[in-house]
Amino acid sequence: MQGSGCADKLIRLYAPNGRLLRTIEGSSDIVRALCRVPKSHPSGARFASAGNDAIIRLWKFDGQQMGELYGHESFIYSLVSSPNGDLISSGEDRTVRIWRGSECVQTITHPAISVWTVAVCPENGDIVSGASDKKVRVFSRERERMAAPEAIQAFEDSVKASSIPKQQVSDGNMNQEKLPGPEFLEQKSGTKEGQVVMIREPNNTVTAHQWSVSAQRWMSVGTVVDQVGSSGRKTHHQGQDYDYVFDVDIEDGKPPLKLPYNVSQNPYEAATKFIQDNELPITYLDQVANFITTNTQGATLGQQAPEPSGADPWGSGRYIPGEGASTTAAPPSAPTSRPKVLPQTSYLSIKTANLRAIKKKAEELNEQLISEGASDIALDPTMLATLSDTIAALEPAISGAQQSPPALTPGVELIFDLVSKWPPSHVLPALDILRLLAAVTPVTATYRTAGGESIVNILSTSGIFEEIDRPNNIMMATRAFSNLFETAAGRELAD
Repeated sequence: MQGSGCADKLIRLYAPNGRLLRTIEGSSDIVRALCRVPKSHPSGARFASAGNDAIIRLWKFDGQQMGELYGHESFIYSLVSSPNGDLISSGEDRTVRIWRGSECVQTITHPAISVWTVAVCPENGDIVSGASDKKVRVFSRERERMAAPEAIQAFEDSVKASSIPKQQVSDGNMNQEKLPGPEFLEQKSGTKEGQVVMIREPNNTVTAHQWSVSAQRWMSVGTVVDQVGSSGRKTHHQGQDYDYVFDVDIEDGKPPLKLPYNVSQNPYEAATKFIQDNELPITYLDQVANFITTNTQGATLGQQAPEPSGADPWGSGRYIPGEGASTTAAPPSAPTSRPKVLPQTSYLSIKTANLRAIKKKAEELNEQLISEGASDIALDPTMLATLSDTIAALEPAISGAQQSPPALTPGVELIFDLVSKWPPSHVLPALDILRLLAAVTPVTATYRTAGGESIVNILSTSGIFEEIDRPNNIMMATRAFSNLFETAAGRELAD
């Protein structure tokens, strides 16, 4: 038996020779996906349907409806069954959801606008998704087939960095003042898989968090924004989607450099990464950050895009999300005023870093010191091991994956020593690590050398601020001071 779903909200079942056997009513909107359900399914259903009303319906072949599955928040585009009897769905809400019986047992949020399709390997049950960010991803239950921890962390970080349009999570009527603070995530558990809560962060941004039953914790799935850049018009650059990708002319006669930016980012962090990636002078920092601010502050939610990158893959007309008979609410009207930027009422820290590049540079400069006969201030194998351990511990700390601050005392001691002893031409990687340590661990503020010196004493007497021809060193030392305000111990020391 074959089946079809259509924009007329009907399901049709056909004999192998093409003869129409039955027309099934009951769907409230466009039917986009059908799949067979295993005979062992507890509902007794034989097939399932899904579509624009965000509901998965379970049916018998005679047209009797056996159940409904709720969880998706927008159009469902794809639906398949797994060898173990689970159903897997994907849709406009950026998720792949796994259903066991009548319950959603896992939600996999993607760093994309939509997850267009999902498939299952019949031999091993691995799940394959295809999304609007032009990437195919494979998910497995078997540990030996899972990606490397770095790849998994990169995926989770990209989900956290996603920008979520306000109307997607609140119909545009969110009262930010009444939202709970970060303490909610520690004090309250979710009630079901995929439940989403919005949190008002100390810097007045709003983040979305999704409950994971398997992990028994809230997972950050992005920042809630009201800019048009996050509502559909994404630009692809070096394998990722961005709200904006600017062309920046640095030098006449040379092609412009690409400056990617998401509205959930701090403009100074985006500017810093742009400068580091293109090996530009740090003196460009304010100019690039101001360029980002000037060219994004006027964007508002609700402006029309001629061809959004999240457009329906099945063509134009009745299937375009948000048009026709869809139950999805229309986007709210554009705000009449721009968001307030100043005054800044919370501390800003800069924790963006390419830790692998920092470690590699430190090791190269250490080899250079040894070759130049300065082995007395170079790192020995034990110190290099401490450096590697410190870098490894900083990875989850700066990404937010680690809830409690690490101690990192050996790393703090080592970096203090390097900042004090390494020459100005070599000290930049150590300063870069120091500003990260200042942001993630209070030990940076409380640690004292054998001579009783704190981070403030070391930086102020190191001569870094007298080396005016090395602005990068001055910048990193200043950031280390600034990042001290991230911890209570750092604020006490700075006061």
